[in-house]
Amino acid sequence: MTAAQHLGVGITIARWGSWPQYTSLLFRTIAHNPRLDFHILSDVPFPQYHNLFSANNLFYHNVTQKRFLEMLNEATGSSLSSMALGGYSSDGSAVGFQMSGSKISDVKPLFGEVLHKILEPYAYWGFLQEDVLIGNLEACMTPLLGKVDIVSPFGTFRGLPLNSSGVFMLFRNAPYVNRLWRLSADIAKVLVEPKYLIWDEWWGKLADPFPRVIGREVDAGRLKLHLAGLRPIYREDAPPLRLFKDDMGIHKHMKKYPALAACWRSKLGPFSPALFITTGSHYERFPCLNGFPGSSTPGAADEYCLLHFVYLKHSTDFSMIPISDSFEQATVQAAPYFAVTPEGLWLPRITILGMPNKTTQAMAIHRGRRAPVLLSGLAPGRLLDFSDLVFDKYLRGRLERPMLQINNTPYSL
Repeated sequence: MTAAQHLGVGITIARWGSWPQYTSLLFRTIAHNPRLDFHILSDVPFPQYHNLFSANNLFYHNVTQKRFLEMLNEATGSSLSSMALGGYSSDGSAVGFQMSGSKISDVKPLFGEVLHKILEPYAYWGFLQEDVLIGNLEACMTPLLGKVDIVSPFGTFRGLPLNSSGVFMLFRNAPYVNRLWRLSADIAKVLVEPKYLIWDEWWGKLADPFPRVIGREVDAGRLKLHLAGLRPIYREDAPPLRLFKDDMGIHKHMKKYPALAACWRSKLGPFSPALFITTGSHYERFPCLNGFPGSSTPGAADEYCLLHFVYLKHSTDFSMIPISDSFEQATVQAAPYFAVTPEGLWLPRITILGMPNKTTQAMAIHRGRRAPVLLSGLAPGRLLDFSDLVFDKYLRGRLERPMLQINNTPYSL
């Protein structure tokens, strides 16, 4: 790829310890944004995901937690000796639900200086969590590059601008932007405390978190901030595109009916990769589950560039999706599209039928059906097979707990 084709954006994904099963879906979607580079920082090899790391825009850096702390301390002059990488943080007064307690979130805004050797070639750099899916992220980034200094995926909350996010951020790779963290009155405390202090976002208890620093610089006219949640990206030849959506709120409905469906489509013919998301009590008009045409934006779904799993990553159905063996990995790679719902991962039946060396369970998939098959954490190692009749009822919201078939044996979610 020539320099002119590349967008000049490098995005980091940092995680120490084991990776969730569903991370392989993220790697699949990354490969379809070739004009963006993604840099993985981790101390865990990926034998089970090896063939998913074949994308030319995905780079793995074997960095131990000890080595990262050395890099952090060298860049900041601090002496942080450890980081809490597990557990959850909660501030009921602000958000009222559990969020990741990883200390790494506190120091992500410092990556411009800490990881300068990796990020030096890029005009913009950013960070991304691993619990996401991306669609046509290139399309969301292109109109903003060169025009703004910082992109936050959020909008406002109770009238206050949400200037910073731990899920995704984009920064101009310039000294005055990379050094913003140094303007915080709380940064000294952040760089000596191993626990996550919620400095990177707005909902913690610190007096001068990073969002407040950004706000001051914006108000002073020294910084250009884009809050992507306030306005869509308008395109001449397609419906508006939005940057960010999460699955917050679906927990209120998950026991009653399917409340969210996200459909990712690879590049099909003239169509770019895309991520369509719909919420509601049924999926009747959601083409990804109802015979994806691959030709237009679904009428009942909006297109987004990024989906963050807030609640689904805690559900057994989704978080334990069985994508660990070679057959399942190859199926995910070959699928022209897939869908994610609270029940798990849906794959087109034609993909299963076309795979070489099919397992016994795959052989049980009947050629006469059009319904997709389901991989769910509730049935590890099995392909859950709908009959077309039951699947149609499920799509129309007529079944609260649909009956599935595992090798012709009834199975209830």
